[in-house]
Amino acid sequence: MRKDSVRPSNDTRQSARKLALAMLALTAVAWGCGGKNSSSSSGLATSGTGAHGGGGGGGTPGKLGSATPISIDAMYALALDATLSNDGAVAYFTGVGPHGPGVFSVPTGGGSVQEIAAGDAFGAPFGLALSSDGKTLYVADPGASGTTLDGGRILAVDAEKGTVTPVAGTDDALPRGIAVAQESGKDQLFFTANLEGQPGLYKIPAAGGTVKTLFQGPPMQDPSGLSITASGTIYFIDTIGAGTSRASVFRYDGTQVTEFYPDVAVGYPAGIALSHDDKTILVSSLEPKKGASSLLLVDILSKEPTRFPGDASLDALSEPGGLHRARDKEEFAWVTYDPKGSSVRLVQ
Repeated sequence: MRKDSVRPSNDTRQSARKLALAMLALTAVAWGCGGKNSSSSSGLATSGTGAHGGGGGGGTPGKLGSATPISIDAMYALALDATLSNDGAVAYFTGVGPHGPGVFSVPTGGGSVQEIAAGDAFGAPFGLALSSDGKTLYVADPGASGTTLDGGRILAVDAEKGTVTPVAGTDDALPRGIAVAQESGKDQLFFTANLEGQPGLYKIPAAGGTVKTLFQGPPMQDPSGLSITASGTIYFIDTIGAGTSRASVFRYDGTQVTEFYPDVAVGYPAGIALSHDDKTILVSSLEPKKGASSLLLVDILSKEPTRFPGDASLDALSEPGGLHRARDKEEFAWVTYDPKGSSVRLVQ
């Protein structure tokens, strides 16, 4: 979310929004890049991918049909990141509720919001991913307290019981984006972070353990949201990677990081996802002419871009956030802040 978007108001949603933006400012300073990007500062991103079929490119960018607001109570209008249950029936989202920052759920058809976990365990719950079995939510929280250096950690949240457990080995990593993929039948957490002062891509067993560095340092500056293909290629957003105070999509092929699609305006947190067949990248972004929230669809083979929606339905919205695909369906949970509520949208 953009720092210049705060509007004075006594409305509860705006108060919560100011709180989240204050957390953002603190973590941006710790990250070492605060204030460098007027349209984006960082981002987090995708739910578990990499367990689905597909791979390779070809054809034209995928087509989406609708972006339907999920009806939620106005108290929860501040959503930061969102993902879907494996079957797409439930939307999980991070944000700020009556008991502080945390993780919440709501049926995608609309209904009562359930607080899964909230309060002191969380500081800035910006990154969200779901385990392959759909039972555990992983939160990348660069503002989580209780660590030695107070530098954040990844939190594992039981999606049903709400118990919160730090993922051992992630203390003080300033984690940002997070994704889940399986290796040898076991979930691995892939995440962007600023480990020991170096921005990079990392992974760790979901059960905790030793962090493995996949890639660290230049050209990375502020890596954030990420998504993983079935073959293991990682696409991620670096929010100041374009050299124009805007974002670029980068690709990690297991050896090196290269720029894939440059110069994209994004919000906070910035979201990225892959279509179910791994042929199209979707980026939560701002349409360049109107400055309105939109999804940028980029064909992986041709790099041909398209915009969704192509009409004026989202022109009043200018603060895109997290984006994730359901593991088993071509449906996405997308955050774009709406001062009237319903900031989580189901994209089909």
